[in-house]
Amino acid sequence: AGASTFATMAYVLAVVPSMLSAAGAPSGASLTIMILLIFGTTVAMGLYSNRPFVLAPGMGSVAIFSVTMIQGEGIPWEIASGMILISGIVFVIISYAGVREFVVKLISPSIKASISAGIGLFICLLGFKNVGIIVANANKNVLGFGDLTQPVVILATFGFIVLMILDALKVRGSIILGIVIT
Repeated sequence: AGASTFATMAYVLAVVPSMLSAAGAPSGASLTIMILLIFGTTVAMGLYSNRPFVLAPGMGSVAIFSVTMIQGEGIPWEIASGMILISGIVFVIISYAGVREFVVKLISPSIKASISAGIGLFICLLGFKNVGIIVANANKNVLGFGDLTQPVVILATFGFIVLMILDALKVRGSIILGIVIT
């Protein structure tokens, strides 16, 4: 179980530090803090709840942090990190006070599903942008297709198709297998 959990989560150790370093954070420090964060939260989860869950930053939150806050808004990564820390502390306080559950009950199921879909589409957009499938057109302020003949674009498209086929066939471990095949 441990090996499969590590294999499932190992991408976080590559993707998150690269996103943070692309936003200006030191790459070595980003990797180190990611390892310590995953280790600390996973141990805390095991000790607190007696459950074998690995905890790591979500790709949506990392994307908002690195792309929107740092690259988009121009907030220095140090200040953005402090903002995330303060918001995390506030979130823990409102969770213990019971406010979070009250607010969640007020949100309709359709809005909850829409938020999840929007975050998923945002992550897809970032992935397509990072491999060059989608590029920004500065003249028209819109998105357009990149050079679809580039090897990285072809490889990413191939990997995506392999992943879709494996998932449609309900192959166990399709994501890991898709990564290995690609």
